[in-house]
Amino acid sequence: MHHLPKCLFISNLPLSLKIGGWSGMNINIHEQLKKHFGIDHYACINPKVNRIEQIKSKLRGQIGYKRDFEFFSESRLKKIAHQYNTQPSFNSKFAFFHGTTPWIKCKPGIPYFTYVDATFLTYVDIYLQASNFSAKEIERIVKQETAFLDNASAIFFSSEWAKQETISRYELVGDKFHCVGLGGNAVPTSNAVAPEIPSLLFVSMDFKRKGGHIAYQSFLALKKQFRGLTLQIIGDNPSQMIIDTEGVIYHGFIDKKSKEGQQKFDNIFRSASFLIHPTEKDMTPLIIVEAGYYGIPAIAPHRFGIPEMIKDGETGFIVTNNTAEEYINRLSGVLGHKTKLTLLKRSSYDYMTNHFTWDMVGEKIAQIINKSLE
Repeated sequence: MHHLPKCLFISNLPLSLKIGGWSGMNINIHEQLKKHFGIDHYACINPKVNRIEQIKSKLRGQIGYKRDFEFFSESRLKKIAHQYNTQPSFNSKFAFFHGTTPWIKCKPGIPYFTYVDATFLTYVDIYLQASNFSAKEIERIVKQETAFLDNASAIFFSSEWAKQETISRYELVGDKFHCVGLGGNAVPTSNAVAPEIPSLLFVSMDFKRKGGHIAYQSFLALKKQFRGLTLQIIGDNPSQMIIDTEGVIYHGFIDKKSKEGQQKFDNIFRSASFLIHPTEKDMTPLIIVEAGYYGIPAIAPHRFGIPEMIKDGETGFIVTNNTAEEYINRLSGVLGHKTKLTLLKRSSYDYMTNHFTWDMVGEKIAQIINKSLE
């Protein structure tokens, strides 16, 4: 009987956590590896940040000095590496890391792989202000991450954008880098008919960073054109003024693990005409894929990995400058046209279910790992 090579899976997230894109990716990648190889051991390694280091870093920032990266301090990275080294060895033929930066001090004695939506330098540029941090600190982390990337058997990226960013910024050849894509945290449910009353959908874990105010401004203008238009908001809490606006329906966070929560989520998505996602800080937003699974086209900016996820004019819209005016102009041409909207919805569903599923990602990853282990 042929025995599949088994895997040691390393993450800083528990498998029970499913609150956003990155945690959803963690669960789905784990499931794919379990299906194709089997998991010897799941290691959740996430030691606490040193409180003294954290306070020192904050104080430095407050008095005008450059901050440290306490989350990736040498002491914390050493703790992570120590915890990795003390994991049960079992019979793992390879290790698989979720992400890269937390693991840069780990030295597996077996082939290792990782799945990532962005490496450290890209993350710092998008979510943090690099100028607030010590250049020495950034250099220290990048040097170690470069070696970690270079020594891996393969690095799997969720987008070609993230892959090219890493090749360029880390000055690596990238011959072991592979864009394998991503899937969604929902079951595809064909619903390609435009609803009678148009409805915009906005979903986020961070209302401000995901462009909630642009979505709201766009809605205010569009509801003057389209009678009965609603803006359904799931996730992070907007201001009370926005919640109290006529036509805004705020659902809060929805627990999809419960039967009632999943039913509520399904009902909201089935009633939506368009996902509006004016994100200002992102990588490869899973919500675009999940919306497509319900036949909801998305409108989002030409940034990050988004242009790989939306075919402009066919499965949704891409805007250049991420202004409310652009969203208003593009959406006003389709929300009142049931035939146009239905075509977009069908195309979005077909595109996502044919190109963005975790089964497809798993197949690509498995082929590359098997070839590497030969």
